[in-house]
Amino acid sequence: MRCTDPKFDQTFLLGENPPKITGGVGGWEAVTRPRQVAMTIWNGTDPYQLELNVILDGYEPAIEGGGSSQEPAIRGLLAAARGDDESQPSAWSIDGIPWLPADEWVLNAVESGDMVIRRRSDFSRARQDYVLTFLEHVPPEFVQLRAKARQGAKAKTTSYTVKRGDTPASVAKRRRCKWTDIRDLNKTVITKGANQALKAGSRIRVPVMKAAKKRTRTNPTRT
Repeated sequence: MRCTDPKFDQTFLLGENPPKITGGVGGWEAVTRPRQVAMTIWNGTDPYQLELNVILDGYEPAIEGGGSSQEPAIRGLLAAARGDDESQPSAWSIDGIPWLPADEWVLNAVESGDMVIRRRSDFSRARQDYVLTFLEHVPPEFVQLRAKARQGAKAKTTSYTVKRGDTPASVAKRRRCKWTDIRDLNKTVITKGANQALKAGSRIRVPVMKAAKKRTRTNPTRT
């Protein structure tokens, strides 16, 4: 197993438990509907997850001290899994397993296994097993929004400054809408009907004016 940043390249023994692959399918969600069968909506598939039981083993009781220390490899593994302060950890490549559903993985968890740890005379570990959990590496892709989408939805109402002599009916005629539309937007102000005198200089909400329809001119037919 190896990664480039932080740099790590190490050969492990596989533990007793075989590689376990989960995820990679599904992503469906049931959405309830009143008195109807629930709809099924696909929200996207989860990445594959790979669980590996691996062993770092340099233990040899016949050798003075109990074998070779695995502490440098253990520190390198943890450093590669954690990354540094400047960037996120890089993706991993895994060799030696006949078939894997992805070429690149990210290391998501490192847990000590259940095997009895073997230590040297200096108390450093000569044997240590781990359960490594990887996720399929799927680089993020950001969709470029169109200019109109970035602008957001257009406002449906706007502010209007009342002029001398204005009434709900006259403002509605000027804004090409119904006077009741203006009343519904200003219920605390318009309380006396279509011909209520409005206070000059005050501001009310009015619907955004719709564009006037263009009239097509027709040339009269001469006979």
